[in-house]
Amino acid sequence: VGSIPANAADDGQWSQGLISAARMVAAATSSLCEAANASVQGHASEEKLISSAKQVAASTAQLLVACKVKADQDSEAMRRLQVMVTDAGGKILLLER
Repeated sequence: VGSIPANAADDGQWSQGLISAARMVAAATSSLCEAANASVQGHASEEKLISSAKQVAASTAQLLVACKVKADQDSEAMRRLQVMVTDAGGKILLLER
């Protein structure tokens, strides 16, 4: 993803925000894996699995927003990333139906 130059103070704050968002994605993904394992073993409800999937989608969307702060909005990589996150979110919504 292409970047837009910024001053050094903003870079540190942005980097911390990006790291925080990435950690939230990792934690949500871990929770989803645990819910999936429990579901396969018959110990978790489908609602828990859907809830965990929604949390992954939400935290991934926040990570995308953090990326957009410094990204070149016209870059092909940024457009592809946006499409992937949007598609994944839509697929998670289909799980509820």
